[in-house]
Amino acid sequence: MAFYGDCMGVALVNKALTDNQDRLNLAFVMLYEDDGWWYESKGGGADSYWLPEMIEVLQEAHRWMKAHARKSKDGCGWEAKK
Repeated sequence: MAFYGDCMGVALVNKALTDNQDRLNLAFVMLYEDDGWWYESKGGGADSYWLPEMIEVLQEAHRWMKAHARKSKDGCGWEAKK
């Protein structure tokens, strides 16, 4: 199962547990889009247990950018304040 935004996504994949090969655990893999093609992040994925923490960390980074950076003039991202 995969969930897509405009340029970022996340895929939930089955991951066999080393202690019990009969049970599958969900892991997540970050996805990104480039010119209409979707790719898995080269950084790999993580156990689904960590997904809530990933969401919190991304929200923290966004809050920091809103407080310490400014939106770029071309509207494509953020830039450092001088």
